[in-house]
Amino acid sequence: IYQVSEQGDGQAVNYTNTVQIVGTHITGNGVTTKIFREINPANSGVTEDDYFTKDSQAITYYGTNDVGDFLIPQVAPYREYIFPLGLNSSFEAISKSGLSWPDEYGDEDGKPEAMSLVATVSVAGFEDVTVPAGTYANAAKIVANVVISLILSGDGETATETITSTEWYVS
Repeated sequence: IYQVSEQGDGQAVNYTNTVQIVGTHITGNGVTTKIFREINPANSGVTEDDYFTKDSQAITYYGTNDVGDFLIPQVAPYREYIFPLGLNSSFEAISKSGLSWPDEYGDEDGKPEAMSLVATVSVAGFEDVTVPAGTYANAAKIVANVVISLILSGDGETATETITSTEWYVS
């Protein structure tokens, strides 16, 4: 059970999300993944399954059952975290260009927009964290920065958005 606080457009939104591992899923290319079922992702109230593997080198994300997600099928699979997680270490999880962004979220000229995506993950430190489930010592503070650059098909203008996520993990 996660407590989430999102900041955007000068407003804070707080909500709870629950994630459970509910079984396995075999991807289209034959990889057996664990199913992480989210009850309230992005405060949507809609249940979603995400597919992950974990080995000695990384946690790899293989996608979702969200049929409306246009982005993940273009970038998955990708390594969400690599090991070992060392203090001040960072890596580029995604760096892709030539992606497609639906026109209904762009300039609405009848043509999809072009986009690029760069996601960098870093270990900002290890610290104690207190959450509704308790207090945990030496939690890894993980900061992810995602930069989306969109090139509008109508006039070639570029729009860039940076999204930062901070999460804490313990064994």
